[in-house]
Amino acid sequence: MMAWRVYIDEKHPRVVMLVNQGTLTLQDYREQIAEAWALGQQEGIIDFCVDDRDLAPRMSILEVYQFPAIYSEVGVDRSAKIAVIMNPKLADSRSLRFYEDVCRNEGYNVTLFDTEDQAFAWLERVPGIPSSRGGL
Repeated sequence: MMAWRVYIDEKHPRVVMLVNQGTLTLQDYREQIAEAWALGQQEGIIDFCVDDRDLAPRMSILEVYQFPAIYSEVGVDRSAKIAVIMNPKLADSRSLRFYEDVCRNEGYNVTLFDTEDQAFAWLERVPGIPSSRGGL
């Protein structure tokens, strides 16, 4: 079962947080991206931090390959920055690295990190570039 939370981080008020727990399905992914996008658009935020440390990915490579298409469907702006904190001990971390590569190949600025500190340092170093569309 998948659970997630989307919120504005108190310590980093220019970042939308998406925290995942459980097993992720493609439909869950679509729903959470839409929710994060809507919050980012509402607040004028284009920097996102996805905490996947408690995620149990069970998707095939073909499903992971669809992630950028989901970004496009939802309207994710390619000027957004998306930091993903992953559990480096995950047996399926190759899928997460593939996710990073596929997103970058499609023009999305996605970077994986092992720690929250690394992710926020990257997000703070060069903020995303706002566009007229806003959001994720």
